[in-house]
Amino acid sequence: MRAARAPTGRKGLERKGGSESGRRASRFRAAGSRGGPPAGDVDAVARVTVEVHQRSINTQDRASPPGDEKYSVCIVGESGVCRTPLAAVLLDRKLDELGIGGVVETRCRCTRDYSVGERACETASKVLQEQYSASVPGQGATLFDVEKDADADLLLAFDKFVAEDVMREISLMELNRTVDEESAAERTRMLGDFRRDVDGGGEVDDPLYGNAGGEEELGAVREAARQIEEGCEGVAEAIAAALKGGDADRSGLRDRVLSGAADGEDLGKLLPPMLR
Repeated sequence: MRAARAPTGRKGLERKGGSESGRRASRFRAAGSRGGPPAGDVDAVARVTVEVHQRSINTQDRASPPGDEKYSVCIVGESGVCRTPLAAVLLDRKLDELGIGGVVETRCRCTRDYSVGERACETASKVLQEQYSASVPGQGATLFDVEKDADADLLLAFDKFVAEDVMREISLMELNRTVDEESAAERTRMLGDFRRDVDGGGEVDDPLYGNAGGEEELGAVREAARQIEEGCEGVAEAIAAALKGGDADRSGLRDRVLSGAADGEDLGKLLPPMLR
């Protein structure tokens, strides 16, 4: 099992007692491994398995020309208050610059519930306002709902910990998927895989890890924002190129966008061994 990481979230969490969400994060992390829900948390497991025999993903049945419905991107972070709002703003901005903002839907989700409902943390808000002259997104952190969000045309994770959470929920939902049905796992990538001139993409590390605070934390968030901006530029350019590629069904459009990603880490190895 992975060793538990230091909690992340708003206002330093463990600094000077931390916020209520920070204390929840600490209890969550102390209860189990970084890669899954706390030991004995039956409800967390039941949430992703209760309808496993009622639904599987089959996007082949939903294939349609690109113009019939918006291309959808689901950006998934951990707490949803730092990297995720940065990516939401920067991806939407790049899509608008390329003139395709109106045909692409972006949604942001988090895999952990200790900051649900909270908006961007103070440091991320500062970077957005000072470095990009951008407003903080109004939507608070929202949990990843595999039944609703796994149908996105592209799912993007920031690091292997987030990707592991996403892949686990997808695999549990698709236990009864037939071999000829597409898996949402095939549409899951690291955001860093779309960065240009970066071999194998790479992860965008959590800049709030360790809750350093002050200038150290601000510098870490600025560096994360730079990497996120590069990844968002690559994603937007890949979508724009795919849309200009002519007639294609939904599956073909997805494949064209995925071809714009570098050969990054094989996320399949992040699946639970019994589900690979």
